[in-house]
Amino acid sequence: MYVESYPQAYIEYLVHFHSDYDYFECHEQLEDYWKEHANTQRDSIWVGLIQVAVALYHQRRENFVGAYKLMKKALVQFNGKMNETEQLGIDHSSWVKLLNERLVEMKNYIEYTPLWIPFNNQQIVAICQAACSRLNLIWKSNVNPSYKIIHFHKLRDRSDVIKARAHALAERKVLL
Repeated sequence: MYVESYPQAYIEYLVHFHSDYDYFECHEQLEDYWKEHANTQRDSIWVGLIQVAVALYHQRRENFVGAYKLMKKALVQFNGKMNETEQLGIDHSSWVKLLNERLVEMKNYIEYTPLWIPFNNQQIVAICQAACSRLNLIWKSNVNPSYKIIHFHKLRDRSDVIKARAHALAERKVLL
């Protein structure tokens, strides 16, 4: 699939995943890419990566039940997808092992720590490190993310989403 070059959305996902730990932004980057390129297949590897980011977002906010549920779903996405995972530069067996370990931590309400993807391809690491450098971010930083990153979903303007949902509800009521 992606041997020499990687989708820009994936690079951006990895940069946020390993530098500022902005898991909400990871989700945003890959969700848009997934919708445009995977025909919104629910069993896409992109969905698995999105679910891992959202699970970590929830774990960091101490929503362990939500984190656990999403991590279980993410593990299902990687099941049987060794070739796809490896083509993205990820060491599949090490990755699945880390996800299973994190799942146990979530089940046992263990506090969040960063999770770093184990790579089998140094090209992807070099690409991401260069991107971090351009953005003045530190690859695998030990700096805690800002309040805004941790609680982004509570701080963003969702008026358009709320309005669209109300409109859809009103349309359903008309059909009844």
